[in-house]
Amino acid sequence: MKINKILLLILIAVFAASLSACFEEESEGLGNIEVPGTTTAVDPDPEPEDSVIVRKDEEGLVTVTIEDGVPAIYFDKELWRAHHGIPNVTDDPFIIENLNGPVLDACVGKIETMDRPNNGNFITPVVAFILEDGTVDYVYADPYMGEYGRELYAAGGLPWLKDIVTLYYGPEIEGIWGNTIFAVDSSGLSYDIRRLNGLENVFLIKFMCEVEEMPGLELILKLEEDGTMLLDKNWTFGEVEYFKGKYWVYLAEGDDQEWPAGTFRFDYDYIDDSDRDQFNWMGVYSFESNDSYMWMDIFFGEPFSYDKEGAPVYLYKFLPMHFGF
Repeated sequence: MKINKILLLILIAVFAASLSACFEEESEGLGNIEVPGTTTAVDPDPEPEDSVIVRKDEEGLVTVTIEDGVPAIYFDKELWRAHHGIPNVTDDPFIIENLNGPVLDACVGKIETMDRPNNGNFITPVVAFILEDGTVDYVYADPYMGEYGRELYAAGGLPWLKDIVTLYYGPEIEGIWGNTIFAVDSSGLSYDIRRLNGLENVFLIKFMCEVEEMPGLELILKLEEDGTMLLDKNWTFGEVEYFKGKYWVYLAEGDDQEWPAGTFRFDYDYIDDSDRDQFNWMGVYSFESNDSYMWMDIFFGEPFSYDKEGAPVYLYKFLPMHFGF
């Protein structure tokens, strides 16, 4: 009888042990199921993510790869032949020179109002880059450049764009100039890069204006990176007046902004601190996509003046003078 009791106790213990083992196996399996209030199990040996970023334009003509901050551009020779009749496009990668730091992301697209002369009958695709410091640069992806080597040269950086986190390609806000590339900053504001095309050297250039309404008067304008502006009024008979002040530039797109995108505001006075009246200008600039033809139109007034056809009436037109001050 005693033996039977002992045997029964042994059988119960064995059954309990095997039941416990089953629950342990079931418990381990629960870790892979996403249950509210629990943490999904992590694969101890995850597959490494692809570290190469790839961006293309809508037609697939240009492909940009970014690996470890280094971009390269590829041209699809079959598509260039089919779309634009260009037979000798190389499919070798092009490296990008003149960038001021590692690249985080890129966007590719054709911007008609930012086109430049090329050897074919097509709009040259533009590749915009976000750099590690949150600034933006761009390069023209011209397949004919393959005749001169395997390098494409970036513009050197667009002024005033900071804290940019993403780029996208789409219709420009005004709805009449086709598509463009927008840069979006960390606060969600969008900037049309075509407005800044050709102004990468704005801080190195003096802008000169000969005032038609006042023969003998020449104005020279210089913008500094820190927001300072310098203006010289030179008369042919020798008198020169010097002004210094500040400028503000408004670039964010959208009807809810304080000023239209592409607006300068100037506030300056005589350098000699005399009691003469202080000047306030509002300026709206425009420019061609090619540096050598870039200009700034300075519009006067608050509010702006318009002609009978609705076009702004500018006060002075400033042309680029030369580099340095």
